[in-house]
Amino acid sequence: MKLDAVGINNFTCPVSIREKTGARRQTIATISLQAKMPRSLRGSCISVFTDILTKYRRDIHAKVFPELLTDVRRQLQAEQAGMEMRFPYFLTRKAPVTGTASLMEYQCS
Repeated sequence: MKLDAVGINNFTCPVSIREKTGARRQTIATISLQAKMPRSLRGSCISVFTDILTKYRRDIHAKVFPELLTDVRRQLQAEQAGMEMRFPYFLTRKAPVTGTASLMEYQCS
């Protein structure tokens, strides 16, 4: 079987998502991270993926993804790297009729 990429799939870990205001919100993310790399270098690279995710998980925001993927490519000498992340995000919303505030869940990816 020929593998084009190596990585981790459906890795679940706590993350801190930075909002536009700079505030951080805690949630649990499910992350898949892959790298396309030379076959000769495909030894035990799983720890590199988890180390990189641990480095960035405390401050996730849109501008950090290019840096994270650059780290993956550099540390693994990979041609390409890709990532998918899914997490629930909760915002307080008011009911249109009663005006009662409650949390509303949004699934982000």
